[in-house]
Amino acid sequence: MKEIFQILITIAFSTFITNQAYDAERPILRLSINNFPIHDVAILRNEEEIFVPIRKLAEKLGAEVIWQSEKTTIIYGKNKYFPPTFLWNSLSYTNIIEIENIFGLKFDYNSNLNIYYIGHFDETAVRNFATFNNYTEEDLVWLSRIIHAEARGESFEGMLAVGSVVMNRKAYPAYPNTVKEVIFDSRHGIQFSPIRNGSINNSPQPTAILAAIEVLEGRRNASSALFFKNPNIVPVSWISNNREYAFSIENHSFFY
Repeated sequence: MKEIFQILITIAFSTFITNQAYDAERPILRLSINNFPIHDVAILRNEEEIFVPIRKLAEKLGAEVIWQSEKTTIIYGKNKYFPPTFLWNSLSYTNIIEIENIFGLKFDYNSNLNIYYIGHFDETAVRNFATFNNYTEEDLVWLSRIIHAEARGESFEGMLAVGSVVMNRKAYPAYPNTVKEVIFDSRHGIQFSPIRNGSINNSPQPTAILAAIEVLEGRRNASSALFFKNPNIVPVSWISNNREYAFSIENHSFFY
């Protein structure tokens, strides 16, 4: 029965899970236990079910996970549990309902941030999801602030695009090579209006912080665009007259 379960799950996810986390309009699906983020794992889902990595969750909830008699075994208190599992990326997964039943807990869901959580969850704690692999606290601070200042009130997709432009510039030889220097670059005039009006100093909303984390960790949705503007505020500008139009997302038009 276990082998049949694993085969069915593998077939169900085979054309889907490799990029399941990248819903174009939402943050990556994440897990949190009492504001403690579960890093470096993917949550898998189909249209009706959620599957989570067993060891990462069970150990955080105070259980021991072992391989016993060719089964993944959760030892919790005086009891042993043998949830149905399947392997993905060398991790054992089971339905989230199995975890709820074993531990007598209920996952809640923050739809705005796309986070499943147990216990207390403070939205300001999304910063804890930053791994700081190949970026710094300073990078996160300034990228989340420019994203918030430029795209607050817009979709997550729009926030990602603003952050992507900053990172595209950082990688481009004509611009400085740090996030902060790109944002505050004024060699050819102030590049971003929030520097001029001071909104760069406002505290970013949680979605802007998540967008900054994801962009800093490699997610992009603005191709090689280097410019953007709000045509409702500035219908005609040097950008629109001199740069190739790329696409528009909500209030912003993007240019190469």
